[in-house]
Amino acid sequence: MTKYDDHDETAGLLSSLIGINTSNPPGNEAALAAFIQRYLTGEGAGAGAFRVVDHGGGRASLVLDLPGGNPGLTLGFAGHMDTVPPGERAEWRSDPFRAERREGFVHGRGAADMKGGLTAMILLARSYLRDGPPPVNLRFFFTADEEAAGMGAAALRDAGFFGDLAFLFICEPTGGHPGVCEKGIVWYDFTLQGRTSHASMPERGINALEAGFEYLAGVKEKIAALAAAPHPLLGTNTCSVTLAQGGVKINVIPDRAAFSADIRCVPGTELPRVEAALDEAAGDLERRHPGLVITRTCRDRRPALEADVSHPAAAFMVDLCGKEAGKKPLGLFYFTDASLVIPFYPRLPFMILGPGLPGECHCPNEKIAPGAIIEAAARYRQFVEAARGEWFS
Repeated sequence: MTKYDDHDETAGLLSSLIGINTSNPPGNEAALAAFIQRYLTGEGAGAGAFRVVDHGGGRASLVLDLPGGNPGLTLGFAGHMDTVPPGERAEWRSDPFRAERREGFVHGRGAADMKGGLTAMILLARSYLRDGPPPVNLRFFFTADEEAAGMGAAALRDAGFFGDLAFLFICEPTGGHPGVCEKGIVWYDFTLQGRTSHASMPERGINALEAGFEYLAGVKEKIAALAAAPHPLLGTNTCSVTLAQGGVKINVIPDRAAFSADIRCVPGTELPRVEAALDEAAGDLERRHPGLVITRTCRDRRPALEADVSHPAAAFMVDLCGKEAGKKPLGLFYFTDASLVIPFYPRLPFMILGPGLPGECHCPNEKIAPGAIIEAAARYRQFVEAARGEWFS
């Protein structure tokens, strides 16, 4: 069986992925998809094994199928090719798109989130291309746009690529822990229309800016109350005010204000209940301030997810990670491409598991240890070799 213990080779492959700038916006994932296809074609993958979904504007997602010995069983591995932008270059010790090895790590934008996970997926595919067919069918999803609207995962979902899977791994950074749940999100922009007046006579106006903070305080309270009890891995629902605009002059009561809020929900909090809480808070405030009008626009919503850890396949992986590496189940506070797939296939067992530490995501001097990538690829292969039909019957 192919070994994964070549740290230099792993670091070199990761460095090649980092060197293709896929900051979103604009994405440029088509260039990375082409590199992955060329690389694995060089390892023996046939042209017919790949399917490219072109999103236009230099953006694409890639699917690779490796047929296995059990044609009725297909396991999926998914990872996104885009990254967030590097941010302020002065905060980086090295060029974020020219990977640098130092102190046992590879540094560069996307090292952890999630070109390290992509590298582990490629190592897994390469191992079977070198050793011979896998015991079951494998399908690899390299998606575009996870860091924004998720058009890659959504397009692959709508094209039916996930419909025949028996199990799905989301290869996001979890530090090698089995990720068994993730928070959902509701992102809203709020606009409040009040009435202007001289600040010396505030009673003659309706202060939209003050009303906005009052409204969001009420929203925070109602959102927190939607969770009957703290989730054992994810805690409670949260609502954070992340943007605020309002006011024209220090002595003028502002008649308009705009806010944005990031709401994170634990499993069991249904999104319609979030909507109802926003409506209730708006109604309360508008009754207290006659003439005030609150409108809102949703940017994105993703449901919270929780894996069934009693499923034989998930239980096997939780046990394997615990026994071999001391890795306990983990809850993820960020959303993944799973939020665009699992709600459409609620019976599909899944797990979020990949190399890299979640705390490295989106940070300057982002880094990952090649050994973590090697370990993740080996762990995936252990799962593939152990998978059997009765798990999924």
